[in-house]
Amino acid sequence: MPVSASADCYHELLQVSSQWRLLKLLKWAGFGHRQDSQKPGSLFLFCPMCPQPGINVYPDATNDLSKYI
Repeated sequence: MPVSASADCYHELLQVSSQWRLLKLLKWAGFGHRQDSQKPGSLFLFCPMCPQPGINVYPDATNDLSKYI
């Protein structure tokens, strides 16, 4: 069968690869097959660079953190 006679499946390959990346992300984040276990904001990943009071910012620090952004 010549190559020119085969169908162009590139669009389908892109769709499958997108679904595969989503499944890998959900598996990496610890989600199973149940959709009721997913709550709003549950795919949030902790950002260690963002200022978080009590975690990476001292409690007695001033509220003016805009000078660091």
